[in-house]
Amino acid sequence: MTTTDPDLQASEGFHNNPIDLLIKFKLSEGTFHDQITAAIEGGSNYWARINVGKHQPGWRNYFTARFTEDTGQTHELSLDKLKAGLQVLAEKYPHHFKDIIQESGDATTGDVLVQCALFGDIVYG
Repeated sequence: MTTTDPDLQASEGFHNNPIDLLIKFKLSEGTFHDQITAAIEGGSNYWARINVGKHQPGWRNYFTARFTEDTGQTHELSLDKLKAGLQVLAEKYPHHFKDIIQESGDATTGDVLVQCALFGDIVYG
């Protein structure tokens, strides 16, 4: 549609102009724990051997679990890596991010969170 109205002309493409937002909110350790548990108990077993190490109170040892790839390379989780992985999910895989926020994640959600935490992206599956 062609228009001479300057306001309408200025709004062309209006709905296609992205606006970056930084939204900050709190998640419980339990939210991370649930997703890591899903990864450890089945989500990530197809690409890694997983060692959760020595038991710590509250199962916090899951936050420092070691994932060893078939190549022999070992990667260790940390809470900081999990936070970074969640940011990757928010930016690149919003459907998985939504599942975590709504506490409706499953083994796949846990797996992709772990992969994004360890590798910065989904590498397997």
